[in-house]
Amino acid sequence: MKLHVLLCLQWLCLVIAAPAQSALNFDGEPGNIDHHLDIFVSDLQMEKILEVTGSKMSLRSPKIAFNGETTEVKSCRTRGNTTLLYPRKSFAIHLKEPITLEHTSIKRIAVNNLAMDRNYWRNRVSFILMQKIGIFPLINKFVETRINTQTQGVYLMLQTPEDYCRSIDSPLLLRRNDDKSISTKFEAGINAKSYLKQLKHIHALANHNSGIMLMDTLNSFLDLERYFRWLSFNYLVMNGDYTDELFFFLEPEINKLYIIPWDYDDVFKAGPHEGSSKRDHLLGDKLIFSSETTLDMVVAKDQYLYEAYQKTFLGILATLTETVIKEVFEQVYQELTPFYLDEIIISQSRHDMSGSTDLEKLQNDLNHHFQFLIRRRRTIYETLMLNR
Repeated sequence: MKLHVLLCLQWLCLVIAAPAQSALNFDGEPGNIDHHLDIFVSDLQMEKILEVTGSKMSLRSPKIAFNGETTEVKSCRTRGNTTLLYPRKSFAIHLKEPITLEHTSIKRIAVNNLAMDRNYWRNRVSFILMQKIGIFPLINKFVETRINTQTQGVYLMLQTPEDYCRSIDSPLLLRRNDDKSISTKFEAGINAKSYLKQLKHIHALANHNSGIMLMDTLNSFLDLERYFRWLSFNYLVMNGDYTDELFFFLEPEINKLYIIPWDYDDVFKAGPHEGSSKRDHLLGDKLIFSSETTLDMVVAKDQYLYEAYQKTFLGILATLTETVIKEVFEQVYQELTPFYLDEIIISQSRHDMSGSTDLEKLQNDLNHHFQFLIRRRRTIYETLMLNR
């Protein structure tokens, strides 16, 4: 049986369930909710925020308080695309003075409603795991968000890619919107054109180079090792939509593009965004989850690049051991528990895509996907070892 077909069949275990290899530990005294974000606006603005219009809006003269301390605001607007279709809105906030989150000063924050993230854990688990393999630098924490003192439920507050890049004096931030569209988010004292051209013309580059020459050329402007880690992680967690969820920033002094991943509520999907049939036709048994991006196809088709990619994949599996994965799932459960124990906060889940949740649903969901991920990790690891 072909490997990719076998791994797809594994996904069915999520539906039909399978015996546990190792159960998560849900014991322990629940902690407290450590972070609260308060947004104060006029009553009329609050009504408009809660309306389901699908349109973004900028808030007029909002006041912001984080953990009880008021801070001055440059701008605050609703953000996202699909999540605008839910009463609980996400926000993009730019502050005049920074707040402190995890000992880090942050001025630009994304406050995400997690309306598409069933039981609220997928993004946070993914971000912590990616931090452990060195590809996710953004500070992020669960917060209770309130508008005019009325709770809006569980949110995930993140430092934005722009805030991180400015904090390290990076002169350039790009975002890949799709395979042929890359936009400049900011540039400071540098011309983005040459980097945009290199990212957009990878297909032509691959037509004139192969093997070590191709790898060296790509590495001259892009940290390919980190890109391989990201690609491996997407395959491991079956990320169904990641082509347009990637930022590139220029690492100061190194003069090379590094990556910042974004948005992980579509993990553990049966197939990628473009559909399994198209993906299987283009990639076959290659351990890459999606065929949407030229660079990923180049990695899959060039033997030298693909062997280097598999070596990197083995490395991230060596880092993300079963013990590490278990600890991360249990950590996120402990972080979410106090929110779930507050009936008023968790009742806001009725507005989400999946409807109301509770502590039992959270435990079942976490344990089920943890067991699946352990089995998937073992299968991929065995395959990679055979291919050495």
